[in-house]
Amino acid sequence: MEKNPIPSPAKSEAPVEPKPEPKTPVDILSAMGSFQHLDRDKAENLWEARLKAWKPEEVETASGEVEKKIEEMLGSKRWEDRYGALAAAGQWFVHVDLGKKSHQEFKAHVLERITGLIIDPEFRVRIAVGLVLKTLVKREGVKIYEMFRAPLLKSIEACFVRAADKAEEDLGQPKNQEVYYDNPSTKEAPGAPIKDPRKLHDSEGWQHLETSMRILQKVAEGAELSFVPFLDEELFSVIERATKHLNRFVREIGLSLCTTIFQVSDLKAIKNIGPRFAPLIARGLADNWSQVRYMASTAVRTFFAVGNSDEEVRKVYYPQFLPMMCLNRYYLAEGVRLYSQQSWKDVVGEKGKDYVIQYIDEFVKYYISQSRADNHAVREAACHCLSELCSKIVPVNRDRVKSHVTEMLKCLIDCFKDQSWPVRDAACVACGHFVLVTYMRASIE
Repeated sequence: MEKNPIPSPAKSEAPVEPKPEPKTPVDILSAMGSFQHLDRDKAENLWEARLKAWKPEEVETASGEVEKKIEEMLGSKRWEDRYGALAAAGQWFVHVDLGKKSHQEFKAHVLERITGLIIDPEFRVRIAVGLVLKTLVKREGVKIYEMFRAPLLKSIEACFVRAADKAEEDLGQPKNQEVYYDNPSTKEAPGAPIKDPRKLHDSEGWQHLETSMRILQKVAEGAELSFVPFLDEELFSVIERATKHLNRFVREIGLSLCTTIFQVSDLKAIKNIGPRFAPLIARGLADNWSQVRYMASTAVRTFFAVGNSDEEVRKVYYPQFLPMMCLNRYYLAEGVRLYSQQSWKDVVGEKGKDYVIQYIDEFVKYYISQSRADNHAVREAACHCLSELCSKIVPVNRDRVKSHVTEMLKCLIDCFKDQSWPVRDAACVACGHFVLVTYMRASIE
C-alpha cells in the first residue's frame, strides 16, 4: 500500500494590487455605490475633496453627467447605488447654484425619489435621506421640510405599533405589549420596563421608526431656529411617544432630537417649550438604560446652556433637574457619571452647595425615591448622594437638613437589607457620616 505523497509547499500568492483611484466624476460616483464599504468611504472622501477643489465653472461643466448619473443610481435596485447617489447628492447640493433651472429640475427629481426612500428597506439609505434633507433645508429653508412633513410624521406614527402586535390585536387576541410604560410598583423610578409575555424582543420589529426620527433630527439641524415654530401638538406628541417608547434605541433618538431642538432654540423658545419638554428629559435622566440616561444628560446640559442665564428658567427648572443631575454624578456607568460631573460644574459652578441647601426638600425626596428603584446602580448612587448630604451639607447648614434626618436614616437602614452588596456598602458609609457629624456637633455644643 503506497503512502500518501508529501504535499508540495503552497505557492505564495501574488500581492493584490490596490484598485486604481477613480478619476472622472462618473467613475467616482460609481465607486460610491460599490459593494465594498471601504471603497464607498474612499469614494465619498474623494468626491467631497473634488467638489471643494473645483471652481464654480468646473462644477457647472460637470453638472450634466453628474446629475444624470445620480438620477440613474437613485433608480437602481441595489441599495449601495441608492445610498451612493444620496451621499453624492447631499454634497452636490452644497456647491451648485440651486437657482438655475437645470439644477431645479434635478432637485425636484431627487425630492420626488426621496418620498419613497424614507421607508427604504436599507437603513443606511434612510439615514442618507436625512443628510440630503438637512443640506436642502439649510440652503432653501423650511419649505423643504413642509414638503415632507406629512409623509415623514405619518411613517413615524405607523411604526409606533409593531406589525406582529397589530396582527394579534386584529385576531382578537389581547395586546401583549405596552409602548408607554411606567412600572406601577415603582412609580418613583420612571424608565423601569414592565415584564410581559412579548414574543419579540423590545428592540425588534419597529421597522424604520428609529431612522425616521433621525431624519427628523437632521431636518431640525438644517432648519435651526426656523424649526421651532413647527413644534405643534402633533410633532410634540411624536417626540413624547418616542421618549416613552419600549425600544431603548427609539427613546435615545427621541432625546437626541430634544437635544437638537434645544441647540437650535434661543432663550425665548426655551421658555416656551420648556414646560412640555421638561418631563420628557426628567424621565430620560432616570432611565434604566445608560445610553438613554446619557442622552438625557446631554439634553439637560444643552437646555441650561441656552437658558441658564435667565433667573426665571433657573427658578422653574433647577428644582426639577438639579437633584437628577446630582445623583447621576455617582451613577455606575462611567460615561454618564463623568458627563454629569462636568454638567454639574457647567450649570451651577461654585454654587453647588448653595443650590442644594436652597432646594433641600427636592433633593432629599428624590434621593429617597431612587433608593427604592429597581436598578441596583441607582440605589447605590442614591446612598452615595445621601452620604454626600451629610458630609458636605450638614456641616454648612445643619438646620436645613435637620427636618429630614429621620427619613434619611430610615431610608439608609432599609438599604442595609439590600440584596446588592455595593448598595449595602454605600449605605454603611452614609450612616457612618451621619454618626460622625452628629457626634461632632454634640461635642461642640
